[in-house]
Amino acid sequence: IWNGEDLARFAPGPASMRDELGLPGDACLALAVGSLTPVKDHRSLLAAFAAAAAREPSLVLLIVGDGPLRGELEAEAARLCPTPGRIRFLGHRKDVPALLRGSDLFLQTSLTEGFSNAILQAMASGLPVVATAVGGNPELVGEEHGLLAPARDVRALEAALLGLARDPDRRRAMGRAARAHVERAGSLEAMVAAYTDAFERAVAGRFPGPSSR
Repeated sequence: IWNGEDLARFAPGPASMRDELGLPGDACLALAVGSLTPVKDHRSLLAAFAAAAAREPSLVLLIVGDGPLRGELEAEAARLCPTPGRIRFLGHRKDVPALLRGSDLFLQTSLTEGFSNAILQAMASGLPVVATAVGGNPELVGEEHGLLAPARDVRALEAALLGLARDPDRRRAMGRAARAHVERAGSLEAMVAAYTDAFERAVAGRFPGPSSR
């Protein structure tokens, strides 16, 4: 059973936060949200983004989150992509829904995941996803919602990121499909209904499996 999200809070909407951050209107904004820890593999994220950004000048990356690797990652970002403003570390933020609404795509490069609430929130916000094909990500992200790559595969991540950055129509189509997918299966109401059904079947002895009576 999927986790449920508040689809009123995480929803497509105006990109007002771009003015606050001083971002140009024509920027293709990639957003990454997660703790700055080894399992999130921000090193591959930075390498893939820097390679794509060298070929696509509209790309800008926002990294939301904090953690023990922040200093190392900021230094790595400055080395890989020295142009000021192309990679921005925003730290811990309370306005993630607004940041999602103002972005063009969501980027996640984890080495392992369970069920990613961050991806679910991005999809609910109408964003296409570029992520690693680990854990529950393939269940969440179909080919109509985004692009998956093997963990630590910087070239595959770069290609996925570059492809979406250069195709705004495809980004928008994937974003619409992602929102519709979450509306069907990822709302709070859908989660409650699924748990209610599971409990009722268990109590009635209709729970599937070899131990059913």
